[in-house]
Amino acid sequence: MFEAQRIFGHSLTNSAGRAVPIRWIGEQHVREDCQGRIPSLADWLGRIQPEPWMANGRIDNDPTQIGSDPRAVWIEAVSNRQTILGFEDWLLKVSVEHIQHRKNRAAA
Repeated sequence: MFEAQRIFGHSLTNSAGRAVPIRWIGEQHVREDCQGRIPSLADWLGRIQPEPWMANGRIDNDPTQIGSDPRAVWIEAVSNRQTILGFEDWLLKVSVEHIQHRKNRAAA
């Protein structure tokens, strides 16, 4: 819904001159496609069958990727309802927490 709002704006004007929220249009569309409900991101990600080609990248010197695939960790966190953040926001949060943890260890 947020992507639709980013692309189309927050509303459009229909032929009757009324402003119709883009979010409402998107939600109606999803309900029609998903048997009357709006699934969460965790619902979608929890049903994706990972394939080896989906997690073969690694960025050197990125503390969030040491020892594991960050997307897989994020997907697991979303599926377990431990976060509602998008991947980039989650990755930033994890990176900041890692840096703070290192600073706290150095100060101790």
